[in-house]
Amino acid sequence: MDALLAEARLAAQSDASVLIQGESGTGKELLARAIHRASPRHGRPFVAINCGAIPAELLESELFGHVKGAFTGAGRDHAGLFQSAEGGTVLLDEIVDRAHPAPLQVKLLRVLQEGEVRPVGATETRPVDVRILSATHRNLEEAIASGEFREDLYYRLNVVNLTLPPLRERREDIPLLAQHFLTVLTEKYQRRIHGFAPDALDMLTAADWPGNIRQLHNVLEQCCALCTTTTIPVSLVARAARQAGRDPAAGRGALDPRARLPDLAAEAHPRPGQRSGAAGRPQPHRGLPAAAAPWPHPRAVQGPRRGLSVGRRRRLP
Repeated sequence: MDALLAEARLAAQSDASVLIQGESGTGKELLARAIHRASPRHGRPFVAINCGAIPAELLESELFGHVKGAFTGAGRDHAGLFQSAEGGTVLLDEIVDRAHPAPLQVKLLRVLQEGEVRPVGATETRPVDVRILSATHRNLEEAIASGEFREDLYYRLNVVNLTLPPLRERREDIPLLAQHFLTVLTEKYQRRIHGFAPDALDMLTAADWPGNIRQLHNVLEQCCALCTTTTIPVSLVARAARQAGRDPAAGRGALDPRARLPDLAAEAHPRPGQRSGAAGRPQPHRGLPAAAAPWPHPRAVQGPRRGLSVGRRRRLP
């Protein structure tokens, strides 16, 4: 991750197109936002577009805009997302989709090559100044071979390629992520939870996490919502993992809570005087720009009430 984030910092200083690849839930949009915040365009808009969530017949109008009367219901001019991001960054998330027709890909290619868009129904192009990032969990080479994706568009998007590894391949980040999520979630739920039991942190680190960071966040949110102690126990982690919908322990035999794993985060990012385990608070990753560092400053939060107020039952006559 250090090498990948170092490349991301270098790419952020230019206007080169960046293609971010990785499994679902690995944090592709978060990396794109970090690149934007570290770039000279950080003061301008960041617009993330989930191309797979917009129907193909609407995507062209959403991206490039339309003029009044271009189609039924077009009662006024619409600028489109590229023009609304003027001077900033556009993230085309899930750029590879079977529903995207070839003409739309041609118009995307024109934005990349010429820096201009033509709204639906317009007769003239309009200049736009945007930096384009794209992301996908699919194999682009296979999409090109099957005819789903234009090869020339691929080369325009893939100037800099950043591939985020799945969480199971960067286990040293799990304690850092877990502590960061714990800090955020304890503020959200107003809980006095200071860390994880050692065997609970071992279980989190040993799991495969098929849903990656998104699944880890889901499990920790359930733990914070249901925890009644100042440390999250291994039993609560195991319960939340089972109820998360996809078992992060599938296929691994190293999830025995008694098995102690080394504190990889402490080895990768040692701090003077810091003890190993869950007590130490993680520091921002060395490869991430300070403006993009996700870990907030800790502050005291108000704890919950102890127990619920229940009125006395009335005795039936």
